[in-house]
Amino acid sequence: MREKNNKEKLIKLIQENPKLPIMFFADTEDSRILDFSTTVYEEFNCEITEVYDCEEKGYFTDVDDIVEDLTDIFCDDKRFKDLSDDEFYKKIKKYINENIRHFKAIIINIY
Repeated sequence: MREKNNKEKLIKLIQENPKLPIMFFADTEDSRILDFSTTVYEEFNCEITEVYDCEEKGYFTDVDDIVEDLTDIFCDDKRFKDLSDDEFYKKIKKYINENIRHFKAIIINIY
């Protein structure tokens, strides 16, 4: 459900978690319109979530999206060819935990 303005929720999250970074996730479709120099967004949602910084692909807030991308990349890798699906996914998740920078952040989803 889209909420018009979560200002009180955002203030509470910041007060309770002052050391967490704040990140903004915005739909970029409106930003591509060159006729306007500014777009105003009134609606947003905010939450604390794990953020994955995948340098080549950008930021993710859902680990399953990175697992899917890495599955496509590693599926033909000889090191993984004899693994069961469960073993393969465990290796992918281990790779993510050890090689993909991730951290908790206050996320503001703008729409």
